[in-house]
Amino acid sequence: MRRFIKIFSIFVYCLLQTSCIDYVQSVSFIGGNYKLYYKVTLSKTLFALADENPDEMFDSFDEEAFEGFPENVHVNKVNTELEVGAEISMTINPKTSDETERKFLPTAAGKKCYIPLLIDDENGSFSDSMN
Repeated sequence: MRRFIKIFSIFVYCLLQTSCIDYVQSVSFIGGNYKLYYKVTLSKTLFALADENPDEMFDSFDEEAFEGFPENVHVNKVNTELEVGAEISMTINPKTSDETERKFLPTAAGKKCYIPLLIDDENGSFSDSMN
């Protein structure tokens, strides 16, 4: 299993380096609220290599795909000449008591700030930290 995870991680890293997968994340603090923005896209070339139609990616796109997200999440489909994916944005008050919203908030521990990625797990191993 560890070998599979290592090979899979290397594969994903290679795809990120060749711009087949694009992940953009932005966090800002404006007017007392956090503004979070995510953009996740796949290159249409990747679909061509797999002999799949990229336009069918969102045919089954529904609200169930975003279970576990806060109620105020806004999703826009991305379907350009080169890529297909989604833009996700939300505004969260740092004083919220909603646990669904709280898991997307940045946290500080000492001199480090942890910003959760869009796909987060229970133990936070998918977090990015900044000194």
